[in-house]
Amino acid sequence: MHYRDGATVQPARLVRALRRGVRVFERTPALELEGNRVRTPSGAVRAGAIVVATNAWAARWPAARNLAVFRSAIVLTAPVADLADRVGWESGEGVFDGRAFLSYFRPTRDGRVLMGSAGGTVARAEASLRTLLPALADVPVEHAWEGPIDVSSDRLPFFATVPGTRIHYGAGFTGNGVGPSWLAGQVLASLATGADDRWTNLPLVTRTVPQLPPEPVRSAGQAIVSRALLAIDDAEAAGRRPGLLASAVAAAPRLLGLRIASR
Repeated sequence: MHYRDGATVQPARLVRALRRGVRVFERTPALELEGNRVRTPSGAVRAGAIVVATNAWAARWPAARNLAVFRSAIVLTAPVADLADRVGWESGEGVFDGRAFLSYFRPTRDGRVLMGSAGGTVARAEASLRTLLPALADVPVEHAWEGPIDVSSDRLPFFATVPGTRIHYGAGFTGNGVGPSWLAGQVLASLATGADDRWTNLPLVTRTVPQLPPEPVRSAGQAIVSRALLAIDDAEAAGRRPGLLASAVAAAPRLLGLRIASR
């Protein structure tokens, strides 16, 4: 299916554009958050309002009981001078499939192919590259990396304020954070300034997000459901009927009113 209105974005370029006029202090761990004070290894920072925007790392925060953490991995090939001839990729479209743990891929300006897998391992990402693009079987992978993804219990982003404080937060982008990041900035800016406007009245702010079980049940359940979803994806890709146990486990979250595992 071709989405004619779709587009690809280079995330680093987007970040550089959005940070204009703002001083950013990187590699400064926030060790403690209390009231309007953030403690760092070298001192403390006080502010009238604080925004916590740490994505998957917010899952350890008591205020974020509606987040689970999944992983995504990416491999990047060496440049392919004849990429258009090999694959027929002439317009630089980004592509993704319809699995629960989807594969997604795109060409880069210098003729490489970036292949990602929501299955969470570099090996799975490279296997997807070789399976989905067999014309690149002889092209080596030069770079690979992986990281966590924050998945909300209803698979939509959410924004809120910790009751009784001026600590605001947003999370739950579920692997789709690059596009909505501009909107997230508007929402968090309005929350931080105490505005009552179209941003703070969005359902992304006002709705009630279902809570997930406490730890360690949350992590254990997430791991079990992840394995079931991967088993179903692999069975369907091989033309086999998924096992009854995997299907039952994958359906369990929805029976509890959670869309964390959507099939």
